[in-house]
Amino acid sequence: MNVQFLIPPVPLAVVAGVGLVIVVGATVTARERWLAWLRRAGMLAMAVAMGVTPAVSVQTRTLTSNLAVLFVVDATGSMAAQDYGDGRRLDGVKADAAALLNALPEAHVGIVEYSSQATEQLPLTTDKQAARTWFDVYDREMTDFSAGSSINRPVEEVRAVLERMQGERYVPVVIVMTDGEATDAMTSRRDEAPDYSAWAPLVEGGFVLGYGTEAGAPMLRRDAAGETGELITAPTGEVAISKANPEALRTIAGQIGVPYVHRSGPGGIEELARELTANASLGEGVEENVYSPIIWPFAVVLALLGAWELFDLMPRVRAVATMSTRRATLDTGGGRR
Repeated sequence: MNVQFLIPPVPLAVVAGVGLVIVVGATVTARERWLAWLRRAGMLAMAVAMGVTPAVSVQTRTLTSNLAVLFVVDATGSMAAQDYGDGRRLDGVKADAAALLNALPEAHVGIVEYSSQATEQLPLTTDKQAARTWFDVYDREMTDFSAGSSINRPVEEVRAVLERMQGERYVPVVIVMTDGEATDAMTSRRDEAPDYSAWAPLVEGGFVLGYGTEAGAPMLRRDAAGETGELITAPTGEVAISKANPEALRTIAGQIGVPYVHRSGPGGIEELARELTANASLGEGVEENVYSPIIWPFAVVLALLGAWELFDLMPRVRAVATMSTRRATLDTGGGRR
């Protein structure tokens, strides 16, 4: 048994404490209504239990591979450029990630995303569904909040993640998925030189997967509601064209010590996956608990107690409505006289 805390502990404790004081105080001052307040105490207890969210272990999985695949995913606005076949560059990222996850069912996976900043989106796990869900909703940053594209933005965050893997039983590999473009902005420069050499001693394989063309393509704007249908424009007012930079990607691949692969369409991922598993091995097996939250029993009891509360209140509501009607009738009759 474990607890997940659907509501943070401190606010939940405040709500529970205030509710308990009200219930106890009302029970003492209105003893003739003790049953009603006992019912409300039960409703409070069910709500608090839902907030605590107890969970039980429903599955134990044995890990059989020491391969740790860290996806490093570009989420800058240029990934919306429409030069991956008939789609966007990020559509290629989604398709390749799904194929890799299917081809590596026993591997550990983690995700670092970078745009205006780099963040670890998914810590190392064997939960492939969590990774698939992340890639399903993956999109580039909102246009108005972009701080430009820096080729080196993920370096420090990924290095920190890789360093945490050292000394463990993992065989760490990185999959960099980007177009390699850098732009002139407050925190980036178009001519910025890649520097990924810090990763080289921390990984045992991987790939740099490149998306987009050197000719480039326009990009659609994105806001909180999604794509706006408008094209991103340059400061000059002209339609902005995002151009992939395969030369920078080859440099990155050389610094890390992994191959560079240009991706212009689906297919071929299975061969890449076989190369990733060449240095992996079977482990002794590590058990991992998956917890399932239990909310529905408390919700059912809360609903029943709520229905009882409404049933108990209905006679009073009808009485108040009747008195209001009579008062209105008397007021109307008095006005006529």
